[in-house]
Amino acid sequence: MPEMRMSKTVFWLTWLIALLSVAAAGIGLFWSTGGTSYGYTSLRGDLVEIYGRGLYEFDTLFSGAAFRGTDAVTLFLGVPLLALSALGYRRGSLRWGLMLLATLAYFLYNYTSMAVGTAYNPLFLVYVTLFSLSLFTWLACWAAVDGERLEVAVTPGMPHRLTATFLIVAGSVTALAWLSMLIRPLMSGETPEHLGIYTTLTTDVLDLGVIFPACIIGAVYLLQHRASGYLTALSLLGIIVTLGPGMAGQTVSQLEAGYEFSTGQIIGILTPFFVMSACGLACLIAMLRNVRQAPTA
Repeated sequence: MPEMRMSKTVFWLTWLIALLSVAAAGIGLFWSTGGTSYGYTSLRGDLVEIYGRGLYEFDTLFSGAAFRGTDAVTLFLGVPLLALSALGYRRGSLRWGLMLLATLAYFLYNYTSMAVGTAYNPLFLVYVTLFSLSLFTWLACWAAVDGERLEVAVTPGMPHRLTATFLIVAGSVTALAWLSMLIRPLMSGETPEHLGIYTTLTTDVLDLGVIFPACIIGAVYLLQHRASGYLTALSLLGIIVTLGPGMAGQTVSQLEAGYEFSTGQIIGILTPFFVMSACGLACLIAMLRNVRQAPTA
């Protein structure tokens, strides 16, 4: 048996995700209502600035502009990579099939965030659909892998320790970064930074509750040379690789919208994310290169 069974369902659902993502990201990026930002007092009594235009007109200036930056990365990086992965998967490439799994993980993370993190807008049901499609297509792609044969297909050059160490460091740094911004407000009763009009911090929930534990578990399973460790690591790396471009897109969009950052803040924000993305990309490439190629069924 091959290490991966090509599924027509996965293939066509992937294209549906790509088409809906082009529509959602395109509307978010290019649709403009001609409005402008304005001040607003939240339920907690804090004065926040609302984006006031386009699809994200009811989001805060910080978040609404960031969503547009994410849309740009999804449209110009995520969708092309998803299409290439799907075509490679369809031709019978095991490596492209694993790359498809990693890319689907990015779409799952992104549209989970959009579905539960944006202020309600006309694309709400599209976000929910993309979240659902990404989740079940990613699961189906995972299920198509023959775990025992994947373990055999891995070459001795697979960087188990290096990748596991990177996952632990990346997950821990992310968790500590969010906790450092949460502990003081929780202790003092203050409103967390950038909470704005929202009722919870969606990114913190996903990163602390899902990504951080997944990094630790994936690293442990990877050190044990288990198939679930390879698949978990690849999925996480698919998300990590987009962090640098994602933060760059968000920052550019925020600056364009009038949100103020100093040069030092921009460097301080982007540098660690680009370093993390570069390391993640190196680990991703090394993992794919050290899987023996085999045709799919």
